Amino acid sequence: MATGAIFVFTVVGTAVAHQTSADVPPAEPVQLGYGLHLLGDGDLMQSMSPGITAAVTRPVKLDWERPVIGPEYPWEGTMHMYGSVIQVSPTDLRVYYACNVSKSWQVNATDDASSACVATSADGGSTWTKPLMPTSPPYPNYTKTNMVFTSEDGWFDTVILLPDGVAPLGAPPGTRFLMAFDNTATDTTKRALQLAVSPDGFAFEILHPPPPLGESFADTSVSLVFDPFTQDFVAYGRDDNTPDQHPDERCGHFPINFNMRSVRGVRRAISPPDNRTGSPSLLNFSVATSVSFAFDRLDPQCLDVYNSAAVIVDPHGAVNDYERAYLAFPSVYLHYGEEENNGIVDVRFAFSRNGSFFRYIDGDRRAYVPRGFGAGQSLLSKGLQPSVFDLPDDTVPARWDSGLVYLYRGVANQPESGTQTLFYFGQQGTHAHQEATTRGVFGIGRVKIIKDRWIGLGADSIVPNTSTNGTATVLTMTTAPVTLPKCTPSSATLSLWMNADVSVGGNVTIAVLNEDGVPVQGFAHEDSLGIMGNRLAAAVRFRRAGAVGNVTSDLGPISRTLPQVKIDFRILPPARLYTWRFACTTV
Repeated sequence: MATGAIFVFTVVGTAVAHQTSADVPPAEPVQLGYGLHLLGDGDLMQSMSPGITAAVTRPVKLDWERPVIGPEYPWEGTMHMYGSVIQVSPTDLRVYYACNVSKSWQVNATDDASSACVATSADGGSTWTKPLMPTSPPYPNYTKTNMVFTSEDGWFDTVILLPDGVAPLGAPPGTRFLMAFDNTATDTTKRALQLAVSPDGFAFEILHPPPPLGESFADTSVSLVFDPFTQDFVAYGRDDNTPDQHPDERCGHFPINFNMRSVRGVRRAISPPDNRTGSPSLLNFSVATSVSFAFDRLDPQCLDVYNSAAVIVDPHGAVNDYERAYLAFPSVYLHYGEEENNGIVDVRFAFSRNGSFFRYIDGDRRAYVPRGFGAGQSLLSKGLQPSVFDLPDDTVPARWDSGLVYLYRGVANQPESGTQTLFYFGQQGTHAHQEATTRGVFGIGRVKIIKDRWIGLGADSIVPNTSTNGTATVLTMTTAPVTLPKCTPSSATLSLWMNADVSVGGNVTIAVLNEDGVPVQGFAHEDSLGIMGNRLAAAVRFRRAGAVGNVTSDLGPISRTLPQVKIDFRILPPARLYTWRFACTTV
């Protein structure tokens, strides 16, 4: 049997170890790369003690009182929930959002087909400008607008910035920005996926021919992403054919005549790379099987999925920056029941390692982005009469986003502050009132998260060990066998960097064990200097006599001699681990 090594995580708490249900030890070691690996779903863990929990990190809401971007111009009267965030450069942040929405939703008599508008920020999203461009689609009495595109009779969905070096087949040379929209002009019963392209993101042209999709998604926004792992273009959309989780049941508790499948879901269309050249392609779209967002009988009858795939695979805008991590933020909408198409809308967080099966972390279905305080304005969907669910009994007036929230796709990175910003559309009105005259205040707001801390794995409280007169108990968490990256040249230093939050009194140490569970010489817990404090990138270091400062962070000797390893963290809580990243440094 080949000699191997093991990294073990150890956390203070209850001392009884158990096998995780999510992970079965693989037959072959997992090859680790240099990308950032999110630890919070426990995908690499072979065993860990009770008391270690996975937790979704809730972002901090920045705009409680008013939106950071709101309607200013006549064509923004139907400013809508579909949108994308693109960070072109540190001083060029853009939000694309639906405006001038459609003929059927006219607020002004001059409104026409659905358009996409753009707002730009040079300071990371604090202040915004809406560029009025001579190349923009016109609007009555305006020769310049901030619209970048107008469809024939459909809906704007998504804008993405292609990674450097990606020139997909089917797109004209120089294409940097790709837009997804759906069009009902040729068949009003279908919302067919179509694409538009742009070299600069300020003027888009429809791509012909449209993607060869034989069937359309249901209504609400389609999310288009480029998957850096598979080189696929993937469109996620709402699925009306999700298996019914509550057959023969009515919506809610109300005797209504409302025929819908409970728990509408998500499916995806994929355009894989060209078979002959291997180049990314926009020419091969086909509808794949339904995507699982873990909707089940735990969700009530008539839960609906809107904006169903705000999927993020490259939060830093870098190809392969995360190792097989897909973040999704589906908007869930529970029909009130007696009012058919009315209700509040929340955003959830879901996670996937393959882009197809998404799950809730530790079953967490709480709202990811909190709606504003107060009862959202709620009207009957027919007749615009006050709703029975309009409850004006709060002690504070309803905030601008108390009715519904939809997360926009994309992330703005602020490396100087170690944070990431997400953007969302919110409105005071509930789902039933979409017209600007009845929906109350609406606009775009922000939430902020500490860099890469989407989900964390660890222990928040100390469990006393009765056998040691009440001192803290050590919890252990051990990875399945993994193979460390190898540096080129081999003389380079291989280091491991942790994103961790260790509160006062806590500590994290790391050991490397061989396949028999014996510490590798020089890499035992006793050799580890440990991690303390709130650290975005803490180097894992070991005491080493004769090294510079008698300390080393070089794991190269292990990666060059041991074909597989496991990792062991001992964590004195309260502490949470979020990510690790391996790096090679040439001296």
